[in-house]
Amino acid sequence: MLGWPLLQMLWVGGLWALQFMLLPALEQYQLAPMLVHGLVDYLRQLVVGVALVASLLQAVLLVRVHRLNSLWRELRGQLLLACVLLAAVYLAVAALGMAAERWLTFNYTVLALLGLMLVMQPVPGFIQRNA
Repeated sequence: MLGWPLLQMLWVGGLWALQFMLLPALEQYQLAPMLVHGLVDYLRQLVVGVALVASLLQAVLLVRVHRLNSLWRELRGQLLLACVLLAAVYLAVAALGMAAERWLTFNYTVLALLGLMLVMQPVPGFIQRNA
């Protein structure tokens, strides 16, 4: 189960690092606003794509440890399904070129918050001992 925290660090950390470290740094360079906007759109799509693949892999790990019904019965599974759905919708809306910037921002924020909630859940298959 070493892959679980590694995948979480990759996609959840990527979402938060992009939003709070890389994007403010780009704004400090005072590049052309159109250039920054295009770069932000591209980077967000790239990070959300990583989030989609990594959350799918986490869902596979959860199913391997706890059976298929854990996807809708456990909080971890529900969070993963919601993350997969949000990431897929984000990429579909962005690929169709819809003018839905507020929706994409909201979707990205909810995906990052769900990822944060998932980080706080225990690793599947990890047995906690009472002290």
